[in-house]
Amino acid sequence: MSAAVRAVRGRNVAIGVLAAALVLGGCSGPTSSWRFQGKSLHEVEESLATMTETWRSDMTSGEVEVTIPEDAACYLQVADDELVGEDVLCGPLAFMGAEETQWVAAPLSAMTQKDGSVRLVLEEEPGWDFGTPNPNAVPTAADGSPADLDQEVEPPAAPPAEVGEVIPLEPADLEAASAPYDLVTVDATYTITTLGVLSQVGPVTSPVGAPEGGSLITVGVSRQGHQNVPTSPTSKAVLRVGGTEIDVPEETSAIAVEGDGSDAVIAVDYDGNVQEYSLATGELVSGRAYSAREFVPVNAPTKELIGDESDGESVSYQFQLAGGTTSWTEAGGWAPEGKDRLLMSISFDTTVEFHDGRHQVKYQDKSYELTSLTVTADGEDIAVEPASVEIGPRADDDYTSRSNVARLVADIPADAQEITIAATVDVTAKPEKDYITNYQREYAEGEPDSVSETIELTEVTLQPLG
Repeated sequence: MSAAVRAVRGRNVAIGVLAAALVLGGCSGPTSSWRFQGKSLHEVEESLATMTETWRSDMTSGEVEVTIPEDAACYLQVADDELVGEDVLCGPLAFMGAEETQWVAAPLSAMTQKDGSVRLVLEEEPGWDFGTPNPNAVPTAADGSPADLDQEVEPPAAPPAEVGEVIPLEPADLEAASAPYDLVTVDATYTITTLGVLSQVGPVTSPVGAPEGGSLITVGVSRQGHQNVPTSPTSKAVLRVGGTEIDVPEETSAIAVEGDGSDAVIAVDYDGNVQEYSLATGELVSGRAYSAREFVPVNAPTKELIGDESDGESVSYQFQLAGGTTSWTEAGGWAPEGKDRLLMSISFDTTVEFHDGRHQVKYQDKSYELTSLTVTADGEDIAVEPASVEIGPRADDDYTSRSNVARLVADIPADAQEITIAATVDVTAKPEKDYITNYQREYAEGEPDSVSETIELTEVTLQPLG
C-alpha cells in the first residue's frame, strides 16, 4: 500500500471516529450528567411527563378552580449542571382567589433500575405544597431548557353576583376595612364600615365576583338611637348608587350594583333634610350637617346686691346661663342655611327684703320683665326683641337652673365660636299675705307696699365646651 493511500485511509478513519463521537454525544442529551443522590437517572423525559400528568390531575380535581397554562409542566431542580434536588417544582398556575402566580413542589422518590441508575417518581399521594425555586438550582426540563419563572397566570374569574345581591363578608375580609366613621343626625348616630369597591368577595375557595359591568360595594351600618329626642320623625340610612336606593344590612356585606360604585353615598333623611356622605371618604357631599354644641361661660356671673341688707330695701340676685347651638329644633325644624339655632336659658334667683334695723320683711310675690337683651356671635350683633323672650318659673323637676328662666332662641352664624349675652330684668316684689309675713310686717316700721329694682346681667362670654 502506497504512502498516499495509507494517508487517505488514515484521514478517513479519523473523520469516522469523530463523527461517531459526535453522534454518541448527541444521543446522551443534557440529562446524562445529572445525578440524584449520587446515581445517574433513567428515562428523565418519561419521568417528568408522568409527574406533569399527575400534577395536573391533582390540581384540577380539587374544590378550588385553577388555571394551568398548556405549557406548564414539572421541572427537576438542577444545581451545578448535574445535582438534582429532592423536590420537583411544577407550574406555573393560579388558583381562584389568588393574588399572584403560584408554583407547587412535592418530594421525589427514586426507583433503582437493573443498571444501577434510578427512575424518579412521585409518592403514591404526593405531598404537594406551594413552593419557590431552590435559589441554588435551576428548574430544568428533560431537554435542558429552564422553566419560565416570570410567566404570569390569571386566576379563574369568580362567578358574578346578580345586581342587588347581598353577600355577607368573612371575618378575614373585615380585617382590611378602614376605621369606621360616624354619621350623626337628630335622633341617631350611624357608624359606617366599608372596604370600598371590590372586584370579588367571599372565601378564597368560592369567591363571588362583581356583576358584569358592575361592582361590589362593601358597607355595614349600625344605628345607635339618641335619648330625649322626638319619637317622630325617625331617620333611616340607605345606600344610594347609580340612581338606585338600596337598604343596607347592619352586618357588613357586599352589595352588587351596576356601574363602578364611585358615586356611592350613605343617605339619611330626617325631617326633610337629606344628609349624603361619600361612602369612600365619609365626607358630606349634600344636605345640611347636623350639629349640637354646648356653650359654657368664660366669665361666670357673680352674686350681686342692690341696697343694704341690714337697713332698708335690698335686692340680692344671681344669674346663670346654660345652653348651646343646634342645627335643628323640634319647634322650628332645621335652621336656615348657614345658621345654627341658639338655645340659651338665662335663669336667675332674687331675694327681696326690707330691714328696719331690728325686723325683717321678705317680699316673695314677684313679677319680672326682660327690659333689655344684647347678643353677639363672633362679634356680629344678633337682633333679639326682649319682649319676645318670656320669663317663667323653672320646671318642678329641673334642678339645673335657677328659679326663674328666660329662654332665648335666636339664629346665629353656623359654627360661631364666641357668644356674648347681656341683659337687664325689672323685678317688682310685694309681701305675701301669710301668717309669718303679716307677723313680720306688724313689727317692722316703714316697710313699703312693694319694691321695684332693675337687676343686671353684665356681659357674659360663652365658648363651646371642649
